[in-house]
Amino acid sequence: MLIATVPESAGSKPALSPLRLFLLTFCMVGIQFTWTVELSYGTPYLLSLELSKETTALVWLAGPMSGLLMQPLIGVLSDRTTSRFGRRRPYIAIGSVLVCCSLLGVAFARDIAAFMINILGKEAEDPLHYARIIAIVLLWILDFVLNAVQASCRALIVDVPPVWQQDAANAMASSMSNITMVFTYIVGFLDLTAYLPVAGDSQFKVLCVIAIFVFLVAQSVTCLSITEEVYDVIEADSTSWQDTARQVLHSFKSLPRPIQLVCNVIFFAWMGWFPFLFYSTTWVSSIYFQTHPDKDSSDWASGARAGSFALLCYAIVAVISGILLPALTTHSIRNVTLKNVWTFSLLVFSITMISTCFVSTVSGATVILSLLGLSWACIMWIPFALIGEYLNIYNDSHRATYQEPILPKVTYGALHRARIGEGSGSLDDMEANDVSRNNDWLLCSQCESGMVLGILNMYVVFPQFVVAIIASAIFYFVDLGVGDNLEDNTTYKGISILLQFSGIMALVATGLSRYVIDVEIGPKKST
Repeated sequence: MLIATVPESAGSKPALSPLRLFLLTFCMVGIQFTWTVELSYGTPYLLSLELSKETTALVWLAGPMSGLLMQPLIGVLSDRTTSRFGRRRPYIAIGSVLVCCSLLGVAFARDIAAFMINILGKEAEDPLHYARIIAIVLLWILDFVLNAVQASCRALIVDVPPVWQQDAANAMASSMSNITMVFTYIVGFLDLTAYLPVAGDSQFKVLCVIAIFVFLVAQSVTCLSITEEVYDVIEADSTSWQDTARQVLHSFKSLPRPIQLVCNVIFFAWMGWFPFLFYSTTWVSSIYFQTHPDKDSSDWASGARAGSFALLCYAIVAVISGILLPALTTHSIRNVTLKNVWTFSLLVFSITMISTCFVSTVSGATVILSLLGLSWACIMWIPFALIGEYLNIYNDSHRATYQEPILPKVTYGALHRARIGEGSGSLDDMEANDVSRNNDWLLCSQCESGMVLGILNMYVVFPQFVVAIIASAIFYFVDLGVGDNLEDNTTYKGISILLQFSGIMALVATGLSRYVIDVEIGPKKST
């Protein structure tokens, strides 16, 4: 097993206090709340607009398309931004305004459509037709700008802390996200129209209004409390703007091996997560209506609230896991490493998803979703912690390369050996070869955090393309096989097949996770 040992004193960035870490990662509260509202309640909302299940699955191509384009692009642009406000915060501020506008438009699509029909004098036309168009277009815009803000926030979390605090920073970001999920599902479980009728006349409208408020507060807290370093352009980074696309493509094809190994796991893990994220609420709702035949299946809000309770339990487990697991990995307990914890969480995810075929009650679905909280806490923490450690190892050495005519005193032999693909050996043997081999990891010219995190996100969004197409095909063929008279039954069967598919993909990710390289933070052990 390859492990890179990094002295805790490595790097020139000052350590952050717990309060500063909290303020730095608070931006994730707004992002997670908005994503949770969209992913958990978006599908039932689109179905309430009488959009077919097959078309709804294709609508979610907005996610991978926006992630594929926006996150690498924003990553590169923000890497080069020389604003006095920093590299990331200008994009967070502008993107936040656009997120709120598009989210408001999605929530009030019916009202906007009715207003347009009245203005155009087309009262005879179906307002739902226009509402569907408005909702779909604005959902796409929402995904694009939300991905841009998320890319900037993730890069900011990598930029500010030193290498030895990357695990803590990303663990706190994960905890922020998990706690936000709990809050979101509690809010979603309530009958919001009874408590906040002024915000809207439907559950989804009120949720979106609350999401706008939470999003603006969260981004404001981080942007106003964190100070970024102003980017100083050096000659080695001076490339024309016309080369941006070429740079992204080159970096995508030539990632350092430690980062590539993480990306391989990410790809198959998210092949498993997307069916869950998009259809878990609908899955629980369909079970709810099957076991409550006296309920009207057209009342999607009651089914969604049943799904919200199951997801609330899942979010609570995620919060507990997000607090306990990082504490275990930072106390040097034997074999409790980031890699081993990630492997275990992926195995739990795989077994749980495959088991969905045996679930036929809401209580059973609630247990299944609760178990997934552990796996979610890990996918939101471990990949970013590993990438953050890799990037800070590079950036500390890259900075020293331009400040001094010698290689930095701290060398990272294990990562070097991983980059050139050699087998494991003693750290002394690895470090002895660093200078003579001109360590291409340390001299990698593309290892800026915005760029690499953008590429990492490409490995997240590519699976979503595949899942959207597979989901649409599954719903189509299940409808053909069962017929149109049992719509709730076809929904349950189609989603159940999707969830079992996600379990198989998670099993592949479990195997690939064994190749990931751990980074051991602390003094090098003497031999």
